[in-house]
Amino acid sequence: MCIAGLGALVAAMVATSGDETFVMLALFPATAAWMTAALALLGMAAGWLTDRALPAGVLGNSGADHELELHEEASCRCFVAATIRSDWRPPSPYRATLTLSLLLVLLALASGRVGPMGWGWKRVTLLLLISFGLFIASTVPEHFLEDHLWRHVVVQHVPRIFLWTLGVFVVLTLLQRFVDLPTLLSVNPWLNLMVATLVGLLPESGPHLTFVVMYADGMVPLSILLPAPSCKMVMGCCRCSQPPNEHSSS
Repeated sequence: MCIAGLGALVAAMVATSGDETFVMLALFPATAAWMTAALALLGMAAGWLTDRALPAGVLGNSGADHELELHEEASCRCFVAATIRSDWRPPSPYRATLTLSLLLVLLALASGRVGPMGWGWKRVTLLLLISFGLFIASTVPEHFLEDHLWRHVVVQHVPRIFLWTLGVFVVLTLLQRFVDLPTLLSVNPWLNLMVATLVGLLPESGPHLTFVVMYADGMVPLSILLPAPSCKMVMGCCRCSQPPNEHSSS
């Protein structure tokens, strides 16, 4: 049974930005928030146009045949007091590590040892987000904690975001020693837009961090940054809608 149509899938893909969202929120939170809102509106428009241009059944593939890993649990009961108490007697290494790490970051942020100087909306927002993460790590069922939070977020996404961000900073720092990047980028706006769009076609978040860092340093305008996440998520949508034989051949 197909729960969501192709238009809903396209809307979700266009409206989201992937892993680089965390870096954008850290480097330029206000602009990232406005950009997220703009992508949400763009996603709704793209989804509406997709449903009008491609009615249900036109592509002949409902998405039922895929290679995505699904977790078919009989039930998932969250925030049950008895279950939470049993999960902490004793806690698993995943729960203990996540909870302790988030608690240390929360205390360091609240005391001013890390994060923004002084009390402002940035520190308050970070405290609220980390507190919410601490609540999740302390209360969710063991299956969700181990498979989704630890194996997916911590093991897969966190190292990838860190390595790509570090690599982009190192490469741009080295390039600026030999090339006047701001001048070079400012005299070729259309070429920059074309490259950003082509990079956005890659269904991978890492390369787009190049434009995130360049925008944060004032090297490129917002019009160059915007195409990368939206194009990337559309390409991810196209890959997800392919039949299994096309997946295996790509």
